[in-house]
Amino acid sequence: VRRCYFVQDLESLFEPAGSTSAFCEATYRFGFHGITAGRWLADKLAADYGMPTSPVGFACDRAIYQPYPRTETGRRVLFYGRPSTYRRAFELGLIALGKVAERHKDVEFVFVGGRLDGYRIPFRHRCEGVLDFPSLARLYSQCDIAVVLSMSNLSLLPLELMACGVPVVSNRAPCTEWLLSDRIAQLVSPTIDGIAEGVSSLLEDEPRRLMLRRAGLEAAQNASWEAEGDRLANILSSLHEGASRG
Repeated sequence: VRRCYFVQDLESLFEPAGSTSAFCEATYRFGFHGITAGRWLADKLAADYGMPTSPVGFACDRAIYQPYPRTETGRRVLFYGRPSTYRRAFELGLIALGKVAERHKDVEFVFVGGRLDGYRIPFRHRCEGVLDFPSLARLYSQCDIAVVLSMSNLSLLPLELMACGVPVVSNRAPCTEWLLSDRIAQLVSPTIDGIAEGVSSLLEDEPRRLMLRRAGLEAAQNASWEAEGDRLANILSSLHEGASRG
């Protein structure tokens, strides 16, 4: 019997080095075939743990995520701010956006993804917390730029934001560049100054924002859950045939 292991992220990174992270790493050596969320994770598990892997890509529901009419005036930067999920680098992004706020005092910063109780944010902002998908799509469409940081595997947000016509700023790393590139996103070094400069320069460069908007819409249009579903079906069929022959 061939056993599959569906892997969303490198879970061993979710905990400090210790027993829990070691238990996570041990599962990568159980001999399962890993079906992974994206190519970076497939390559990482194969190279570091010898796990046979097959990647499935990302897409978005374009019936929900699409450009909606702009109803709010003013400039707006959205941040995927989720302190409870360490790999989204909330504190790093928050400090960087503080520097952006000093340079662009007219910009409103919109936080989505989690509760910010207990945080003092000393610049103009609003916290939307957790919203349903249609509300997110409408909110995204009111923003000029979105900042989504990923210290391990990407979330689905970059493609969903692109589908709404929002240029994305993200950190440059192998775990992001399997999907993102300089052609469709503003990739920056994962430092306070790198993020702050990347966001500020994009706010000041309308032609680049428009270019990234067009390229992002095209990338989202070319991504399809139906195609990824077919890919998954083919992987499972191939594994079943291999187990039958074995």
